[in-house]
Amino acid sequence: MIGGSSISDKGRGGSVMISSGAGKESESGSVTMMTGDSQSSGDIAVSSDIASDSNSGSISIGSGKGMSGSAGSVSISVGSSDMGDGGVISIEAGSTSSTDNDGGAGSFVSGSLESGIGGQMSISSGSSVLNT
Repeated sequence: MIGGSSISDKGRGGSVMISSGAGKESESGSVTMMTGDSQSSGDIAVSSDIASDSNSGSISIGSGKGMSGSAGSVSISVGSSDMGDGGVISIEAGSTSSTDNDGGAGSFVSGSLESGIGGQMSISSGSSVLNT
């Protein structure tokens, strides 16, 4: 699925939206992106492209607000392996070569609560089990 291209120097390319159906009194539909089973599965790439004269586009991943229930979660995980290395996860803020600007910032913030205790946060490395 590809949005249309502009032939004009000042024109804007077409947009693409993937959306599930709304549910009036029940759940809305789900959207799933996945590669098929194979000896070596394909990649899924989500990216904004290079902007030669201005700012490149942003990528946002978020969940909805729960009006009378819990809010949705966002989970990012990499694969494990029975025979090879486990997958690697890397989160990196952008850099700049401009002396007039700053590199990108990064932060991790747990949820807040109006009264009581805010959300917990933990960062830990994996354990190692050596079988002899």
